Amino acid sequence: MSAPVRFSPLPARVTSAKALFLVALSAALYTACFAPLQWYWLAAVALVPLLVVLRSVSPARAALLAAGWSLLVSAGVVAAWLIDAASTYYAQPRLLGWAVFFVGTTVTASWAYALLGAGLAWVERRGSVAASLFFCLAFVAAELARVRLGGNPVALFGTALPAHHWLAQVADLGGVYAVALPALAVNAAVAGAWLYLSRGSGTRRMVVGSAAVAFALVVASAGYGSWRLASLTPPGTTDSPIAGDATTSIVAVAQDNLELGSQWDERMYGRNLDVYLRMSHELLGRSGASVLFWPEGSMTFLLAEEPRFARAIAAVLEPFGAQLVAGGPRAAGSSRYFNSAFLLEPSGATAAVYDKQQLLPLAEYFPLGSANFVARRFAGVREFTPGGEARLLPTAAGSAGVLICNEAMFSHLAGDRARAGAEYLAVLSNDTWISHSQYSTMQLGLAAFRAVEQRRFVVRASTAGPSAVIAPSGRVLAATEPFSRDTLQAPVQARESLTVYARAGDAFAIACLLLALLLLLPAPRARQD
Repeated sequence: MSAPVRFSPLPARVTSAKALFLVALSAALYTACFAPLQWYWLAAVALVPLLVVLRSVSPARAALLAAGWSLLVSAGVVAAWLIDAASTYYAQPRLLGWAVFFVGTTVTASWAYALLGAGLAWVERRGSVAASLFFCLAFVAAELARVRLGGNPVALFGTALPAHHWLAQVADLGGVYAVALPALAVNAAVAGAWLYLSRGSGTRRMVVGSAAVAFALVVASAGYGSWRLASLTPPGTTDSPIAGDATTSIVAVAQDNLELGSQWDERMYGRNLDVYLRMSHELLGRSGASVLFWPEGSMTFLLAEEPRFARAIAAVLEPFGAQLVAGGPRAAGSSRYFNSAFLLEPSGATAAVYDKQQLLPLAEYFPLGSANFVARRFAGVREFTPGGEARLLPTAAGSAGVLICNEAMFSHLAGDRARAGAEYLAVLSNDTWISHSQYSTMQLGLAAFRAVEQRRFVVRASTAGPSAVIAPSGRVLAATEPFSRDTLQAPVQARESLTVYARAGDAFAIACLLLALLLLLPAPRARQD
């Protein structure tokens, strides 16, 4: 009977200091992959220090260190804008912003990485190959868990790459999770070589094998991406739609960069409509767009109760025969309100409405009713009801699948729209109150990934920008300047075919989760004769 395998910890006299340093280093490298630095090439090694530590300590310590790593990463990619935004939104001291950051990070993400760390340290007993494989699978599973269970899709590993990069094109097969896998394999191979050279863990054959697998995954991903981009942009062409094509339409976006109110306030009722009307009249006259987009919350009034506002909008749309897609509140009875997107005909009549499904907790609805010092900020229509069926808007440019603000951060919601028949995606966002370039850059990048995953054009209309039109390759065709009053116009093309990811959803990530769980099972003992 073979002797039990024991952990090989870091040297005792430097264990704590070295472990903490390596975890912090990994968090810093991971953070640098994202805005504002966007050094995405660091993704090849960003997780190596973390992986070395987690494979060198007990499961309990690994869980704590992995959770700490998650907290440090969140501090790098979220804290700069979330703390100020929360303080502003709730009109409370910055201490509340810090509380929202810490509790939100812990509840939505850290637990998933704690499980990853504990599992990796456990599987390390089985050997280097099992540990490397488990890490790649379990990291994908942890990201899936924090998105689907924690509701936190911020700074997923695959989104470090620009969406138009050839290595990101596999997103149409398995979402951002498939984009992450080659980089995870590279990190695992480098960490395996580090541990082999530093403490003799594994064998040279294992190190070479891990490197070969990682290389094969990168080559396969790059090859697929190059082929996919070539199919979208044949030689001598661009990925812009062909003018005059029956499926091509010109769309326009108006971005006013005016405060729409972080809390619903009677003083904001009807505010800024005159600005949008003036901008839209000039924009439609110049662009000839068939569909005009205003951002989330741009209509600061209840449209059904304001026929004079509808007539004012019609006076701008009708001379150009243009439709309008705009965000605003919608009342259903005396106590239920929806955060909605309206499709208005040139006559000003409402042709269709989409009600937001995935509301933002503690902003659009408030589950902690006992905390009255904050709850009173959410009176009236600031407490929304989640929408039911995700209705498409039948615009002149094609059937639009709408994603309002944070909904665009979730891949599965965009997939729902594509499967329902959306021929392009429309993202409406009110982010004036989060005036931070790190946040705006992140949101534009996520919208670009939705374009790649579904191979749909995406129209993003933001209050503060950047507003943009994004091609199915992930390339931004036109964009406004952030934090400015600006407009844009660009062609979009209605597309009907469904990607593998649209059809299968998160099947790839779920398969990674199941395989990771299998690796946690005890290895069968050899039969004793």
